[in-house]
Amino acid sequence: MISHFILRLVASGLLVSVAAGCATLQKGSHQRVPIDSEPAGAQVYINRELAGETPMVAILSRRSGHLVEIRKAGFDSHRVDVLPVPNRRDNSFLRFSSDEHTGALNDLRPSRVWVALRPGLLPAGRGANPEAEKEARLAEARSLRDEGRYSEEDYEYVVRRIDEFYSGGR
Repeated sequence: MISHFILRLVASGLLVSVAAGCATLQKGSHQRVPIDSEPAGAQVYINRELAGETPMVAILSRRSGHLVEIRKAGFDSHRVDVLPVPNRRDNSFLRFSSDEHTGALNDLRPSRVWVALRPGLLPAGRGANPEAEKEARLAEARSLRDEGRYSEEDYEYVVRRIDEFYSGGR
């Protein structure tokens, strides 16, 4: 009777120590990556496939890198490479081949994707008459809003970015 108890105790201890060293059980083979943009409502493509709209959380495999592209009409597209990097479990005493296969020895970086989308109507640089250019860009933004191509939120964001651009900020 006592030998059964001791055998169970030893087996339980062994199981706990093995599971404690297994990155797959601790971290998992996938990682939650929040993806957001300003303004919100941009389409998110992951590895060239439509995945949703910002804000969202993508569940990505830790095994490989992922190309995240954020697109919104009237704004420049933005691309971010989310890459696997070795995590702290990589130097652990116990390593399992399943951990390497599942990618659990990696963390994805960046762990959060956030982009401030650049309005497509902003020029690369200011010209000789910045005040006139600013007024023309603001008029263009109003026109896009009135045509329904910018939501009110998008319009306010674009106006703010135009003001920043022509007041010296980028």
